[in-house]
Amino acid sequence: MTTTTSAMTTSSPAERLRSLAGAQLARDGWSRDRLLDHQGERLRALITHAVAASPYYREALGPDAASGDVPLRELPTLPKATLMDNFDRIVTDPGLRRADLEAHLSGPGADRPYWAATSCSRPRAPPGCAACSWRTSTSSRSGAAPACGAWPAGG
Repeated sequence: MTTTTSAMTTSSPAERLRSLAGAQLARDGWSRDRLLDHQGERLRALITHAVAASPYYREALGPDAASGDVPLRELPTLPKATLMDNFDRIVTDPGLRRADLEAHLSGPGADRPYWAATSCSRPRAPPGCAACSWRTSTSSRSGAAPACGAWPAGG
């Protein structure tokens, strides 16, 4: 059984948060079995995504993991040293790179969010902002905000 919410189609961050909170509160009444089923579904979705989008996890978990049917206790741990050494192969967003993150953190805009080559308002969206065609690859380094106003308050 797959559980979906309408949270991904709401128009504002506040509406999305309310929707997600409602979905979370609804789970309070679930039985233990239903909760375990939901956790298993989410784990399978996470593993399937990691294997599809991360060369590191594709190798670490093997081809059979693509189905997502890997028990949690059989998943490997990820030491910090391994994460740092393999960062670009581990992350599932091709626009997110360790060198760019380190440059951002050591630059003048380190006090602002890092938007990489993702959407200025939704980090998992395609590169740039669909609302105004703002491209983060150049604008974020200069500190310029997108024309659509999607830049977060204080950002």
